[in-house]
Amino acid sequence: WTEPFSGGLAQGFGGVGLPLSRRSRVGSGGKSRGQDELCVVCGDKASGYHYNALTCEGCKGFFRRSVTKKAVYHCKSGGCCEMDMYMRRKCQDCRLRKCRAVGMLAECLLTEVQCQSKRLRKGGKSRGQEEEENTDSRRVSSTSRIPAQVLSAGLTREQKHMVDRMVEAHHQFRGQDPSCLMLFEW
Repeated sequence: WTEPFSGGLAQGFGGVGLPLSRRSRVGSGGKSRGQDELCVVCGDKASGYHYNALTCEGCKGFFRRSVTKKAVYHCKSGGCCEMDMYMRRKCQDCRLRKCRAVGMLAECLLTEVQCQSKRLRKGGKSRGQEEEENTDSRRVSSTSRIPAQVLSAGLTREQKHMVDRMVEAHHQFRGQDPSCLMLFEW
C-alpha cells in the first residue's frame, strides 16, 4: 500500500524511490482504489495519471491543447475562480493555473516525432485492438516496429546503449506472468 500522492517519492516497497504517480494504487483489502478517485483539478472522475497528476480525460485534453497551442487565457474575476466541474468550462485561465498548481508538467507531453512514431505503431491495428491497448495502461508497447532511424535520431552513443538495454529488458519481461507487472502502472 502506498500513501496518497504528495508530489514526493514512494518508499513503500523496500525503499525503492519511484514517483508515486507510477505506483499501483491498492488500498486495504487489496482492492484497487481507482474507481473512486477524483480529478485533482476539477473533481470529476479521474481516469488516471496524466502529465504527472491524477486527472479526468477533460483536464488531460485541456492541458495538452493549452500547452500545444501556447494558449494565453484571461480570467474575468482576477484569477481567483474556485475550480469545479462547472467552472472548468467557464474560466480557462484558472483551470490552466490549477493544472500547473497540482503538478501537471508540459515536459510530459509527447513531441511531434514521438506522436508520429506512436501513430506509425498503431497504424495497422483494428479498432478493437486499439481500445484494448488503450484500456491496459500497464502494458509496455514494443519498440521493435519503430524505424531505427527514428529511434536513433539525435541520440548519443550512451543513450542508444540505454535504449537497447531497456528494449532487451522489455523482451525478457513481456513473457512474464502479468500479475508480476501489476506493481507498476506502465
